[in-house]
Amino acid sequence: MAEVIQLKDGQDPPQDEDCYVVTRDPTGRFYIPHPEVGFQRRAMASSHAVSNDNRAETIQRATGYADKHGVHTVYVVA
Repeated sequence: MAEVIQLKDGQDPPQDEDCYVVTRDPTGRFYIPHPEVGFQRRAMASSHAVSNDNRAETIQRATGYADKHGVHTVYVVA
């Protein structure tokens, strides 16, 4: 199972590691940046943005993606 790491304010996920990132969009909703083969980060939100109330669900979804694709870490950006 992928490890979930909560980042503190001002911290960024590493750029040289295959990982998934759970972050907020400008409206305050949590989302997983669009996952693609090669795990390239994208600035656009997933088409399935999740409200702040469902933060845990978003982290669970990211962990599922990570496990499915052999990615070992999910970072949660504050």
